[in-house]
Amino acid sequence: VEIFRYLLFILPLIFLNEALNLYIIKMKLGKLLIYKWGLALGSAVAAYLYFIPLHGAVGTVIGLAAGYLVACIFGVAAILMINEI
Repeated sequence: VEIFRYLLFILPLIFLNEALNLYIIKMKLGKLLIYKWGLALGSAVAAYLYFIPLHGAVGTVIGLAAGYLVACIFGVAAILMINEI
C-alpha cells in the first residue's frame, strides 16, 4: 500500500521523540511534556487542515510528520537549554 511507504519516513522521528521523552522524564521535567505535546498537536492540526484537502490520505501523513517534527525540535531545544550547551 502506497501510504505505508510514506509512513516509513516518519519512523525515525517517532523513535527520536520517544528517546527524548524518556530523557525529559528522567530529568523530572514531566510538565515540559505537556507543553511539547500541546505544541505538536497544534502544528499537526494546522498541517491537517491545510494538507488533507490538497493531498487526501497523504495529507494525514504530512500532518503526522509535522507534529512529530515539531515535537522533536522542541525536545532537542529543551534538552540543550537544560544542559546549557
